[in-house]
Amino acid sequence: IEAQKAAGSAMSLLFLSSAIGTPPFGLVIDNLGFRRHFLLASSVLLSATYSVIFGVSPATSMLMLGMVYMVFAGALWPSLALTVPQRLLGTAYGVATSCQNAGLALVPMFIGHLQATSANGDFKGVIQLLACFGLLGILSCLLILLAGLPGGELLDLPSKEAERRLKLGEHTPLKVGSTLSHSTFAQDVAVTGKGLQNDGKAREMEG
Repeated sequence: IEAQKAAGSAMSLLFLSSAIGTPPFGLVIDNLGFRRHFLLASSVLLSATYSVIFGVSPATSMLMLGMVYMVFAGALWPSLALTVPQRLLGTAYGVATSCQNAGLALVPMFIGHLQATSANGDFKGVIQLLACFGLLGILSCLLILLAGLPGGELLDLPSKEAERRLKLGEHTPLKVGSTLSHSTFAQDVAVTGKGLQNDGKAREMEG
């Protein structure tokens, strides 16, 4: 009974720490930006937590996982508003929530299969699986950082500055990237046309 109470208290620390810490951390995100880097940090912390979970107390591991969720939630959800056109924002949140719930539905089934095929009390396979999810998160975040996606730089700006730039352009980041590409293409065409025009005039003067 005492062990069950201790386990329940440790589990509550995960949700308690994220519930208390997420709003202040959201304020930090609003003032600092660096959302892509914080997403990467949350994935690194997730892998690190599961790598040392057998060597630390249950309370410590739950606090670490609470920090993972705090950083992840504080950085991810505001990023959607900065990278998705306003007319598709509700759809984006719906898809993100659907993917999250799909994971919550499928992963426990897979974990149950692992436990059914493992020795009683052997959780190494489960922990390795969860650590691999953290590694996939690290890889995804690195791809986002290195891909140079249009509007990605807005994710690293404080919320006030990002909002100011969006208002100046009157476009969402994805449209800004598209607009800039079209604008650059138009400028290149204009410069090339101007050069051809000047070259033609020079030939007429020579003739």
